[in-house]
Amino acid sequence: MNKVLYLAVTLAVITTSCAQRSRKPVTIASTSDTTALEMTVKTSVFDCPDSSLGPCRLCDQKLTSIEAVFSAFPNRTDEFLNEATAADFDPDTVTKKDTLKWIKQSQPRLSATMLDRALPNPTARMNANAILAAYSKFDGDTDDGSAFSVAFNNYRGFELPGTVSKDQLNHFEKGFWEWYDKRISVPEIDEIVKMSSRTKTVTKPTEEQLHNLRCVIEAETNIDKRTILALEYIKLSGGLDGVELLGEILESGIYTKYLLEAWISWRANVQLIHSPSSFSVIANNYYDMLRVKCIDTFVRHCVQEKDENAECLLENLIFCEIIHRMGSLTGNSSFATVADLSYSAFIHPRSLKKE
Repeated sequence: MNKVLYLAVTLAVITTSCAQRSRKPVTIASTSDTTALEMTVKTSVFDCPDSSLGPCRLCDQKLTSIEAVFSAFPNRTDEFLNEATAADFDPDTVTKKDTLKWIKQSQPRLSATMLDRALPNPTARMNANAILAAYSKFDGDTDDGSAFSVAFNNYRGFELPGTVSKDQLNHFEKGFWEWYDKRISVPEIDEIVKMSSRTKTVTKPTEEQLHNLRCVIEAETNIDKRTILALEYIKLSGGLDGVELLGEILESGIYTKYLLEAWISWRANVQLIHSPSSFSVIANNYYDMLRVKCIDTFVRHCVQEKDENAECLLENLIFCEIIHRMGSLTGNSSFATVADLSYSAFIHPRSLKKE
């Protein structure tokens, strides 16, 4: 991992550690009515929604609007060679100007209080302050004698605070599906999943039903249900409007347990819509701007709530791989990710059983 990306991950982990140290024990109140599983669904999400329900905007989209998505991809070959399209800052495809612009946009703001809580060791805290100062003045010089490299190497000698323990991850994995079960918020989710699984035996929704579903999503005020339906909508529609629905959720800063899945799906579909080719522009810096936004949402949630499951999702979000070019003409990894989301990833095991 290069120095700049290492720093970005370091700061994310520091911030998470701050959340763990500063939070007060909180008993989580369930926002889902578990009795909904036993109730008969009176209306379908594909039915024409109540005309009295208008769209409920979550935020003023600036990073994830259709215009923002299109502007993330240059159109000419010379632009491809100069735009920041690789998160590893490959000097063959990214200029110094691109790198400095990305750093300026992604620069974190950490208070002295946060650092005190996250790094009780005074020497480690001193080195962290040094690397933050070097980061704010970074001029692109990463030679061994540069100010940034010296600060980086001094800080790297200290063990980073962990986000979650192995025991916590094991507990998370064992109880994952009970906690993540989408049927709690959307009782008919299994039937919707079958529609998006491309099986020949299942009737696909009509254009009118897809339109109705979008209207239902835009009017939904429960963030869990809204996200679940938006995730299924993009599988069924595969269009830019689905990308926009998910983007609004990511950009809103509102926490949902389905936020990691939403970001993975949004990123993969944006890339796939642009191009699945191995030779296409891959806007990993753009995708990571939204990753940082989601990290912030997770951290604020973990400060307010004692939610170890969310911390485990955050661990996955921080270290989720960027989109890669495949080693052949078959395309980039967004193609495989979209396929996984349609057939297996984040789908409850009961829906994967053959009838």
